[in-house]
Amino acid sequence: MSVDNSAFHVVKAEEQVRARKELRVTVTLDQAPLTAARRAQVTGKLVVSCAKPYTVPNAAAYHWLYYLRGVLPEPK
Repeated sequence: MSVDNSAFHVVKAEEQVRARKELRVTVTLDQAPLTAARRAQVTGKLVVSCAKPYTVPNAAAYHWLYYLRGVLPEPK
């Protein structure tokens, strides 16, 4: 699992998921590097990918793409 915006962080970068099981991915938002203009809304992408299936020759790896939106409150 990886994110394309350094303001977001994935708690566990790798996780093994068994077939037909649910996995909850925790993504955090770092508030420190954000400028005032970017504080209102921060966007990014979370890419979840699996290893190339070893049971199917010449098969491609699978990828899932999730769009992230972090909304921070205005500083008081």
